[in-house]
Amino acid sequence: MSWLILILIGLLPMLFSAISTGFFLKFLQKKNIFDRPNTRSSHKTPTPRGGGIPVIFIIIITWIFLYFSHYGFNEGNTFWIVVGGILMLAVISWIDDIKGGVSPVLRLCVQVLVVSLSIIFLNDDAIVFQGLIPVWADHLVLSLLWVWFINLFNFMDGIDGIAGTKVITIGVGVFLLSLCSDSLSPLGLHGLSIASVAIGFLLWNWQPSKIFLGDVGSIPLGYLIGWLLIYIATNGYWIEALLLPAYYFADATITLIRRLMGGNKPWIAHREHAYQVAVTHGMSHAKVSLMIGLVGMFLVGLALIVNVGEILPWVGLTLGAILVLVFIYYLQIRRIAKN
Repeated sequence: MSWLILILIGLLPMLFSAISTGFFLKFLQKKNIFDRPNTRSSHKTPTPRGGGIPVIFIIIITWIFLYFSHYGFNEGNTFWIVVGGILMLAVISWIDDIKGGVSPVLRLCVQVLVVSLSIIFLNDDAIVFQGLIPVWADHLVLSLLWVWFINLFNFMDGIDGIAGTKVITIGVGVFLLSLCSDSLSPLGLHGLSIASVAIGFLLWNWQPSKIFLGDVGSIPLGYLIGWLLIYIATNGYWIEALLLPAYYFADATITLIRRLMGGNKPWIAHREHAYQVAVTHGMSHAKVSLMIGLVGMFLVGLALIVNVGEILPWVGLTLGAILVLVFIYYLQIRRIAKN
């Protein structure tokens, strides 16, 4: 991997993302495509929604360049299925962003279809549970987790800066892991590219946000990052794959379970995630997003330490779980004190 390629993939997507997001912002304003605040929103002013379009477009263009230049993942069928899945999810999500009314059932069906096609093209030796269960069961569980990850990634995009922050930390984590493991090297520049694109978008999305990703950005991002994590897991590094998104997975899952126990419908928007509770009770969007980014980088560090064998995998996972649970408690401590 040459320094020139590292510099190009590290800088050009960021530059193009920042410029194209600025132009697309004007288009959204002209077409009056806004996310208008309601009682469940964490923002107070109408904000253009749909910034995910330039983000996803630049990621796809960059990944296609990596494919044809042989600097990235180049297993033909799988790669084009992933690109097709990104586009399919972007289309249905964009329709919902601009028109609304796309039923949760239809959105879920499209997600299941995309994930199922992606799983079909996995090799039989591409398993997460390392042979503890049959391949078909492994892939079934993997499909369910992937669909859940797509949606939790969308749920965890409710304040300024959080979307870019989570893509940056996970993307950097994927890139650094690829430097430590030859089997993950095909993913390195893919991780770097999504982090680069996210930095460009974050220039417009940091508090006070001028533009939101919208479902057209968060849903495909959840899918493609899910694919990167699955690739890591099926190469035997499933602890690392769990650590990178651990905060987002824990906050979304704990909140979902609590809401289901309270009789709430899981697809109804709300402000009950820990990061939203922190903002509701006085923390700024910027502070919460920055803290999430710092926790994310600690998790990246743990994943790297596990990967190079400095600590046992289960020790790393336990430390990560403790860090995440303590952080989630901290985000909600003002509400707990008030109650």
